[in-house]
Amino acid sequence: MQQQQLADAHQQLVALQLELEQQQHQIVTMEERVAEEGSRLADALTRLEGAEAALAQAQAESEEAQRKREAAEEEAQSLLMDLGQAREDLRVRGLKTRRGRGLGLTKHAG
Repeated sequence: MQQQQLADAHQQLVALQLELEQQQHQIVTMEERVAEEGSRLADALTRLEGAEAALAQAQAESEEAQRKREAAEEEAQSLLMDLGQAREDLRVRGLKTRRGRGLGLTKHAG
């Protein structure tokens, strides 16, 4: 009887050891999966940080381009105003020249 109990206890011990080994294997498998997922997340984070840096650079370049465009528009507006003033000056000069010629012609005729 005692030998049977000992055999049953041994059988239970073997079954428990087998279950423990299976659980340890499952734990190792889970740890490997966690490590792989951690590595994937670290890679994704690195890519995200790179994308954020690229976005910040693109935004800075866009803002610089906007400032340059605005400065060019202001310069163009200033040049248009200068051109308009130059045209007006030429028109006034032309009128004065025509009047002067007209007066000169009248003096010669008289």
